[in-house]
Amino acid sequence: MVPGIRSLISVPAGMNKMPIFSFLALTALGSSVWTTVLTLAGYHFGKNYEVIETTLAPYSKIFLLLAIAMIFGWIIKRRLASNKKGNISP
Repeated sequence: MVPGIRSLISVPAGMNKMPIFSFLALTALGSSVWTTVLTLAGYHFGKNYEVIETTLAPYSKIFLLLAIAMIFGWIIKRRLASNKKGNISP
């Protein structure tokens, strides 16, 4: 995953009151798959790391921006739903 998102993924999970064991299991699964993919890619591409990094860098930024937009969209949607119910949240 994009650096930074890994540390923020627990925020929306907690805001949605995701059960801790489900979160831990899914996080472990996702992390192990991602780590395996990166390890195999590193082994396969070897010393061409700079080429791969240069190729993937723009996509990482796009995914980061999409993730931030999704979080803001979720916050806005939740506030709008709260306002419709008559609850004004800070």
